[in-house]
Amino acid sequence: MSEAKGKSIFLDVFRRADKNDDGALSWEEFSSFFSDGILSTEDLKKLFAEIDTHNTSNIDTSELYEYFKKEMGPFEEVFAGLEEMNSAVSNALIQSAKLYPEKRFFGKFATRFLLKEVLGQMNSLQHQVDVAVDKIDENEQQSKSTEPSAEAQSPARPGRGGRMIRKLISYSQQTSIDASQVKSALTAEVNRLAEIIDKIENKVKFDVIEEEEVDMIDNKMAIIVCRKFQVFPMALAKFRTALKTYIGATSQQNGCLHLCVRSFTRTDSFTVYEIWANADDLHRHFACEFSKAFMHSNIDLLERPEDYSKMAVPESWWN
Repeated sequence: MSEAKGKSIFLDVFRRADKNDDGALSWEEFSSFFSDGILSTEDLKKLFAEIDTHNTSNIDTSELYEYFKKEMGPFEEVFAGLEEMNSAVSNALIQSAKLYPEKRFFGKFATRFLLKEVLGQMNSLQHQVDVAVDKIDENEQQSKSTEPSAEAQSPARPGRGGRMIRKLISYSQQTSIDASQVKSALTAEVNRLAEIIDKIENKVKFDVIEEEEVDMIDNKMAIIVCRKFQVFPMALAKFRTALKTYIGATSQQNGCLHLCVRSFTRTDSFTVYEIWANADDLHRHFACEFSKAFMHSNIDLLERPEDYSKMAVPESWWN
């Protein structure tokens, strides 16, 4: 007989709650994992006895699943969907990691877009659930504010009180590591691949393999600017402040498509890359007061004049 949909989620819950891996939840393990800052110790004892239908003073997997199954309601479809989504996302990530390096230039773009959209959808769902949980917890906390809540069984977990504290408790109950290190495994996997893909994306690598036929009238060119700075060691702090101001203002300029700053370890060298939609936008930028102020301040901060170069590339590469 096939396993009921969503049951694997509860098998995982049981595994995380069963700290000593003996196949059963003792009272101590149960109270440590399920205490939420709202149920009192007596409440937890009553709940433990209700779930322990075999009257063994321990709770096994079937007892835990059968209890929550009765209360599942509309969440049965949610957990079944989570089970399928977990499998689908993991498979997509594995396939993407394998196939991404071999994809065409725009195929890679599509992969990055889809990956980030998955992450965005997951974050959106998490936000909706967070809001609902916060509201329920707040109402419960107010209604039971005069009752003693269960004491934490694990010394590694923070004390009760406050919405954020309850979230930290909830996270720490589900892992064996410190709450500050806790992160959803699925979200971490998505983030990790996103970082890898971003690194690949940011490499100066243009996979324009096919011949591109362009009308001369429509041959619009973007401008890549490279500015190299060699800073006096004693002036590093002032230069960084001036550079931060310059980058913040430049990023808001019309026509600025991309900015990147690189500093080099064990040196006082910096390189700024700017990509502009066209030469006119670049010229207007250099005429701005903040741009002039940055160049003027560098007179006293640089060991030698900045090394400036630029190159025109097809504008279509950035659309």
